Amino acid sequence: QSRWVLPIVQTNNGWNTEIFITNVSGKTNSVSATFYAAGGQGYAGEGEMLLSGKTLAAGETVRIDLLDYGFEEGVVGSLWIDATHAVVAGAFRHKVETGMMLTTNAQPRHDQILGEQGLDPTVKFGPLVFRDYNGWNTGINIANLSGETNKVTVTYYNYAGNAVATERVTIPARAMEYVYTPATGNFGLGDSQITAVRIDGDYPLVAAIDEVKYLGGQGQG
Repeated sequence: QSRWVLPIVQTNNGWNTEIFITNVSGKTNSVSATFYAAGGQGYAGEGEMLLSGKTLAAGETVRIDLLDYGFEEGVVGSLWIDATHAVVAGAFRHKVETGMMLTTNAQPRHDQILGEQGLDPTVKFGPLVFRDYNGWNTGINIANLSGETNKVTVTYYNYAGNAVATERVTIPARAMEYVYTPATGNFGLGDSQITAVRIDGDYPLVAAIDEVKYLGGQGQG
């Protein structure tokens, strides 16, 4: 796989992100990485290119620290990776003040509406979602892989397979949005809940599920 996306990278709310991309092809590789802000850009529009044709020898890794690249605090979006040959990638988001870190693996960028290799790129699943369960909550980060505005429905299911709540977000072209479960209101998703989610869009998308636990409020991780 040479085309990847990290659904969320960020420097907002005290977080910073370090991204690692490794050449696993056994050949000299050329790698590009483009950031698209959460607010959305036009098709092939104003992304910010962080790497452009970066040469990686076989087995070599490049590290991208968003703050080192001049990003201001308060930025959130997705990172798109394109390479000549196979690479793998991951992101480490860390929040120093609360001693927290989240690890996100890049996901294959299947962005054709007809699907690739029999896949449906418009549907994703989150098998484990917490809402105020022993202090755990969940952030659902959704990146729109399309050049079109993507209307996305997040449906929560209980153990019995019954739909208990829905959330709808509209995501501009090549943008991302996130749904934080405590903010979803009281429409069937009560406190101390464990659910799963199905994420459906009109166009191709990817999603990352974050499980976070704050002890004693926002000041303590």
